[in-house]
Amino acid sequence: GAEDLPYLTMSVGYRADVILAEGPFQLEFRAEQSLERGGAVQGLAAALPGGTVRLAGVRLSALYLDLELEGSLQDCAKAMGETVPVLLLRDGSRVETRYSSGSAREEGCILSFRVRDEEGRRVFLDPEEVEAVLLGDLEIPLEGNPQS
Repeated sequence: GAEDLPYLTMSVGYRADVILAEGPFQLEFRAEQSLERGGAVQGLAAALPGGTVRLAGVRLSALYLDLELEGSLQDCAKAMGETVPVLLLRDGSRVETRYSSGSAREEGCILSFRVRDEEGRRVFLDPEEVEAVLLGDLEIPLEGNPQS
């Protein structure tokens, strides 16, 4: 419990959500395997209620899911509508993501999604537990999946 950890400090190299602490704290961790995974998306397109999106890339880490899409940010956002990617876990369960941000690129756009619980708090999944990303009816297997 907290009584066992009288003094902690924290420094992070990424933008973090609100951190609640009564004093300074430190948290150290190391990942033994790759923190980011991707999927083969060459030529894949997803038909969504708002239109069709063509994928240029998929990146998943414990912090985020990024979809790289062809087209302008406005066209991508319109096609996506209320559709959010779903993570298919190795155990067969599904985890819905929430839209976080979008950015325009020269060759298309990137839409970022996060996993949050019912109260809106960030949830950090182990990327190795994710089998595929579901976008509408399209299933995008992730490369480097561990064998069960």
